[in-house]
Amino acid sequence: LRHLLCNQTEGLVAGTSGLEMDAVAIPAFFLERWAYDPTTLRSMARHVETDEPLPEPAIDMIAATRTFHRGLGLLKRMTLAQIDLDLHTQYDPDGELQ
Repeated sequence: LRHLLCNQTEGLVAGTSGLEMDAVAIPAFFLERWAYDPTTLRSMARHVETDEPLPEPAIDMIAATRTFHRGLGLLKRMTLAQIDLDLHTQYDPDGELQ
């Protein structure tokens, strides 16, 4: 989304370039929570040709998938955090990583 809405012509600062990954992830987390909300789904999810609303069982199923495999995302973040900690604690400016 940041790349689509960015009008910066300098490549080094355009889109997500030059931003910390935490700052890049914030809009995604916000949109993810909003998109799975049943009220939001009821208001915008319609059939492209007939304009019929999405059936309630489908809305319930989509809303329920939000937490499916939630632990894997946490595991990935913990792994990246451990790598980050290892790199910062084991770095020797006069040598190599231990």
